[in-house]
Amino acid sequence: MRHLRRVNLIVALLLLPSWAQADPPKVSSFFPGGGRIGESVRVEAKGTLKPWPVQIEVDRPGICFTAEEEAGVFTVSIPDDAVPGITWVRLFNDEGAATLRPFQIGTLPEVLEVEPNTADREAQPIDQPTGVVVNGRLEKSGDVDSFAVELESGETLVVALEANNRLGSPMDGKLQIVSPEGFVVDHADDAPLLDPSLAFTAPTSGTYIVRAFAFPAQPDSSIRFSGSDDYVYRLTLTTGGYLDLAHPSVVGQELETDVAAVGWNVSDETEGLQVAPGPERTAVAWHPDLAGSVEMTVAAFPVVLAATITEQPAPLPALICGQLGEDGEANRMLLKGEPGTSIRLRVEARAFGSPLDAVLTVEDSSGTQLAEMDDLRRELDPELTVKVPDDGMLHVQVRDLHRRGGSRYLYRIEAREPAPEFAMTVAADAFVLDPEKPLSIEVTIDRQGGFKEAVTISLEGLPEGVTAEPVVSEAEGDSSKKVTLQLSSTTASAWSGPIRILGTVEGADDCVSATAERVGGSRTEALWLTVRPAS
Repeated sequence: MRHLRRVNLIVALLLLPSWAQADPPKVSSFFPGGGRIGESVRVEAKGTLKPWPVQIEVDRPGICFTAEEEAGVFTVSIPDDAVPGITWVRLFNDEGAATLRPFQIGTLPEVLEVEPNTADREAQPIDQPTGVVVNGRLEKSGDVDSFAVELESGETLVVALEANNRLGSPMDGKLQIVSPEGFVVDHADDAPLLDPSLAFTAPTSGTYIVRAFAFPAQPDSSIRFSGSDDYVYRLTLTTGGYLDLAHPSVVGQELETDVAAVGWNVSDETEGLQVAPGPERTAVAWHPDLAGSVEMTVAAFPVVLAATITEQPAPLPALICGQLGEDGEANRMLLKGEPGTSIRLRVEARAFGSPLDAVLTVEDSSGTQLAEMDDLRRELDPELTVKVPDDGMLHVQVRDLHRRGGSRYLYRIEAREPAPEFAMTVAADAFVLDPEKPLSIEVTIDRQGGFKEAVTISLEGLPEGVTAEPVVSEAEGDSSKKVTLQLSSTTASAWSGPIRILGTVEGADDCVSATAERVGGSRTEALWLTVRPAS
């Protein structure tokens, strides 16, 4: 009898619908981590992807992920008119969705890293005449990837590693250049984020070795080079032009700002950049003859160059973009505000990849210092608030703490009255609703600048049969900081799709979208809901 019951249980399990045996997809990396404009590339997704195939959502039109027969493998087609930069990819099925993963679009020819290439004598030859992107992976602890590049005397090689910042790889990458005689002649660590880059000018002709290796991005007790299947990187090696930053570092709403390339081996012909719309209030600056691309913020108010307000003041509010072009340089600029009002000056430099360690100083017209700030808490980008003097004039100065300068020493200053405002965050970018029980989504409200208004929080984009009553975050009390949305389902159908969590204030024209952190540290409003079918 026991034997018969066991057989019946096995038969019952086999008769369950296929979705009951499925799991939501989980993706820890794509390899390779990107591809070139106008080409197709075979890409392997690491993670849990059963059953196969999964469904795919891509945030850029024209870029197509096609699931192949082999589990975890896609063919990615990139159109000729694609814009370089990151596209965000979500894999999903009826049981749930993976978190968003980045895939990088580039302009240079691309090759795969070939093992063994740990020792210098095994270095993989790079024979592209002007440049190449190597798609590699530090597969195990102690792994070092080496590449041999022929350089002429006086030739400048740009080496740039993309891993943690853009691809979300859990690695803190390092770079070394080894001379033909076997000596380490250049080295790069953080620049200034975890992904290093360098420009090396060869003193003599010969074969130079580029080494790439890493420590874990989250330090542990080991003191050795680290690696895993998820230590995916894209290594640019080029003697041509490389786009590192853009000046100004923000653009206006119409994307009409003239934007100049900042990087290495940039000529007059490649200095002016194209600017295209990006996802979620961003823009992408690029040039077809330059490696690299820059993601730019789209400003909510006027963009002003620091060099244009040294004598004529800029009215507030404004976003001021500047550059410390030489060692020892300090930029001075004039701002005009309403006397007696408070003005917040927030500098960003390290936040978007500039090496500048900014010092911000504010004086009145007599030269009396009103305020000075170096670092803000643990951040190297300063912020301060000052009261506008009786004549309405603020004399602002920006310099580097160590008196350094150069084309890459860019900054921007957001100058405006501190406005009461709020932001909303959630802990994940994907959620699952079961028909048998409600789904709770906790929303955290960050009230800034003395914001004391009730906020109504609701969900947009829900399918028919799924309900969620709006909740109110009151001005005071527990709900002022956190509220919980409750979702319930009466539908028998499976559904997957994007949703938004919106916060509105009575009398205000605009709403605020809740964001979730995605790999690489950026944030997204692109949330996802999966509704599982009723059994």
